[in-house]
Amino acid sequence: MIRRETCLSDLERLKDKRFIKVLTGVRRSGESTLLALFQEQLITD
Repeated sequence: MIRRETCLSDLERLKDKRFIKVLTGVRRSGESTLLALFQEQLITD
């Protein structure tokens, strides 16, 4: 699994902002995996 550090850092930076975040991409490009990694990161912090 590839850790997308730039995307994860962007999600971390924007997590407390009061607007909806939308993660888009072409099919099978890893959007769900990225969200799972971010969820893991939120749980461990």
